[in-house]
Amino acid sequence: MAEWEEDGEFDGGKIWNLSNDYGSFCLSGTRLITIKKLHIHAEGIDRKWVEETGINVKNIVFLSRHKAASGRPSLTVHPIGNWGKADYGGQEGRV
Repeated sequence: MAEWEEDGEFDGGKIWNLSNDYGSFCLSGTRLITIKKLHIHAEGIDRKWVEETGINVKNIVFLSRHKAASGRPSLTVHPIGNWGKADYGGQEGRV
């Protein structure tokens, strides 16, 4: 199991810092944060992170709950942005 160390606060939630490398995909220094607002309203969170922490962002992954129309458990992955209208935040036609 990965070892995470508490490492301050961001946007009202705790920051957790991964203390060791776990393969080539999850490196020491990876941060896990929680935010209070819904992820679709987190516009510019990368810029806010850099402004508040001084740490550059390489990747952002949002973990969020989804429900399949079938009612079966599901794991969905999608790019940041909107192919069409921006009904739930973001910018129209920008991925």
